[in-house]
Amino acid sequence: MSFSSGYGYLMLFAILAIFLPAAVPSPAHGQERRTERVTIRLTEEEKNWLARHPRILVGAMNDWPPINYLEANGTPAGIGKDYLDAINKRLGGALVPAPGPFEANYAKALGGELDALMDVTSRPQRKKDFNFTRPYIVISHVIVGRMGGAYFNNESDLAGKTIALERGFHNVVHFRNNFPSVNVREYPSTSSALDAVSRGDADAYAGNRAVAVYLIEKELFNNLRLMGRLAGPKSELQFGVRKAEPLLVSILDKALASISVDEEHAIRRKWLREESAGLDLTGEEHAWLKAHPTIRVGMDSDWAPVEFRDRDGVPHGV
Repeated sequence: MSFSSGYGYLMLFAILAIFLPAAVPSPAHGQERRTERVTIRLTEEEKNWLARHPRILVGAMNDWPPINYLEANGTPAGIGKDYLDAINKRLGGALVPAPGPFEANYAKALGGELDALMDVTSRPQRKKDFNFTRPYIVISHVIVGRMGGAYFNNESDLAGKTIALERGFHNVVHFRNNFPSVNVREYPSTSSALDAVSRGDADAYAGNRAVAVYLIEKELFNNLRLMGRLAGPKSELQFGVRKAEPLLVSILDKALASISVDEEHAIRRKWLREESAGLDLTGEEHAWLKAHPTIRVGMDSDWAPVEFRDRDGVPHGV
């Protein structure tokens, strides 16, 4: 059979149609793809625990964008929610976010109303109450001050100054214990703390870099700027699980470990302003570029003005 003929091509396509799966059409604009189940390796004990706990309530902050917050319609959103969705692909949708203020969620988790807690970092004083998973994201803490004002490189530069911090956050303890010369003023949210600096009620704010950048842009704090990093704490965000449920810690750790580099990159690209600009490449594409530092491309040497070589053999053209 000659494939140069139209009949030959029709036969080829017919044969391919038998052996190749049909292409899945892309979803229409605004329509989400169906969530695919990702399998992870669990012990029988862990599987049985999940079977007995089909609905796992996880406390998540309701006003800490872009980590976790509520959209105008009350829908949970943010980096933490996207990690929760990734884990739910592995656990069949068992995790249910329970939005609320950090202190309230902490108390509910201690009282058994919540099974676990997001947006929390393992600290010595917290280890007596919770077991902690591996971090799902680590973000540095920065100092934020006013444009045209003093520049603060680190905690020591804030001696004698007033710093605005979120009530119940570890940075309050960090400054009061280690830098008593800094006047700490507490506020109910990151937004209100940044607003205090913007209005001149405080000299600086210190906290999560991603949250600060997001809120400065969203709430148009145009007179604020990022300064130095804290030498002390950073946001190593983890799941805190009640001591009574050790199996949930191992289940969550296995789910977190199975999240691919590409999945994590997608979450970061969606929410975080990265330090360096570049293309949105996958982990596999980055690896290919690293393995191919020189990419050879063919060109027509005599097709001016599109492509051509000059008398010295140097390529030119559109």
